[in-house]
Amino acid sequence: MADGRGSAGFWQRRRADWSDLRHNRRRYHARRGRLRPPEGRSPLVWIQAGEGADNLRLAADLLGALRQSRLDLRLVLTYPEEDRAILRERLEGCSREKVALGYGPDPVPRAQGRVAERLAPLGVIGVGRAPTPALEGISHRVAVRSGPAGASVEAALPADSDTADAWQGRAEDIAPAADPLTLLAEAQVEPVLPALLGGDRLAWFIGVSDWRGLEATWRAHPLASQGVLFASPAPGAKVPAHLPRLADWDRKPLPAGTLMVVDDPRWNPALAVSAESIHLFEDLPAARWQALAGHRPVTSAVSLPADATGALPCPVVGSGDEAALAAWQGWLDDPLAAREMGSACRRHFWAVRREADAAVNRLLERIYAW
Repeated sequence: MADGRGSAGFWQRRRADWSDLRHNRRRYHARRGRLRPPEGRSPLVWIQAGEGADNLRLAADLLGALRQSRLDLRLVLTYPEEDRAILRERLEGCSREKVALGYGPDPVPRAQGRVAERLAPLGVIGVGRAPTPALEGISHRVAVRSGPAGASVEAALPADSDTADAWQGRAEDIAPAADPLTLLAEAQVEPVLPALLGGDRLAWFIGVSDWRGLEATWRAHPLASQGVLFASPAPGAKVPAHLPRLADWDRKPLPAGTLMVVDDPRWNPALAVSAESIHLFEDLPAARWQALAGHRPVTSAVSLPADATGALPCPVVGSGDEAALAAWQGWLDDPLAAREMGSACRRHFWAVRREADAAVNRLLERIYAW
């Protein structure tokens, strides 16, 4: 019933239609598949980015790599949500000749099929969104960071072992499970936050949903008299308006007991190398990989996916705020264990990053040969 007239998905699309008709006609027409290819007659490759900023970053990087080596190709990048800042950042210096960027079609057969007819692509690459059965007629199909969506593919780059298993029998070539998001993490960063804060007692919590609960627990905890807690919201979480935001910070030292909302992911690399403890309340892959790159101990409230290099070394310590703060205190009480855990996290990050880099390079070589 995913696409049935009585399904939730149907009514969600109808509500989106009415909103786009009033406010964004360009997206309205794109969602129905009314796209136009770049001018020319050379082969065309269509890159479909899935939901989320991370998939858009990866897709834009892939487009840039293809443009650099295959100037003959026409390239189309589509996405469900536009983020011009990401596109400017990732495509800076990239030639826009024979390149088209814009909203993409809904993941329903009619819209997807209409785009396939209009673009007549040589190949389609799904980044965070695998090709659907409506695209089976396209000669080359590739999936990056996505499980199967009904269509077989010639190559799949899974982010974890479960996704790799799901592609068995549906992909001609399955790369070792290694998340390409590791390639976006900043791995060489100086720990500047302690100097700005005037002290090194700080932790970073990722994927926070219960902000009022965390605030109450933090205020009552002994560590609040010594340090600062940075916390990144879970997607869709409502953050109390009175809490300070990192984007508004004036770079002056913060008083002990501050609970700072990390509302700007550009600070994630600095937090990853500066925090005495990092805790994942929810698995947000881009933030998780940045955390592991920081050479600091990382704990989790949830089980994390295994990959080609094995299970992640992060201990699962419990889902509550008290458990996260207890883990921080534990690392302070045993600095040798903290260093060993930080080293294990960083080794795992680099092992996965090397696998992902090799897999992406093999994929590019495959596409160059189309």
